[in-house]
Amino acid sequence: MIDLNGTRAYQRCGYGSGNDAVDNVNASKLLNREDVIQLIAEMEEERSKAVNITQEMVLKGLYLLANANVKDISTWDGNSYTLKTFEELTRDQTYIISGMKVMPRQFGGIDLEFKTPSASERHACWIDLGKHLGMFWEGTKDIDPGEMARKIKQSLREQEERTAPKE
Repeated sequence: MIDLNGTRAYQRCGYGSGNDAVDNVNASKLLNREDVIQLIAEMEEERSKAVNITQEMVLKGLYLLANANVKDISTWDGNSYTLKTFEELTRDQTYIISGMKVMPRQFGGIDLEFKTPSASERHACWIDLGKHLGMFWEGTKDIDPGEMARKIKQSLREQEERTAPKE
């Protein structure tokens, strides 16, 4: 749960052999156990509740960043952009300001320099949103650990029924 890396978790627990390839195989075996899958799913749910974050919030944040537009947060006077006052900005608009620098003018007053997400950062957000919607195939599919645990339990029940001695 620290870095979502099974091999490193396996090694941190003291099981490491000193060989990353061997540790990776053993970590994978542990991560495929029903009880471990269920425990990870429960811990992820607890963490999500603890920080009070939902999938909807993450998607909205990605969408806001993907659609970041300097026109939404500033005005153009023909020479430069001027950031709207904070009272004029909505919470969603302030979300796209990734950095701000206050620069004092030589004869009083201040100028603000602000940053919005770059084109490559916005592109990455669109890719993440597309992946969430299942638009891009990368040869693998994300697995819901809870759903996987349910499928494994069902499979074990069916296996028991097939192999149980007939009376």
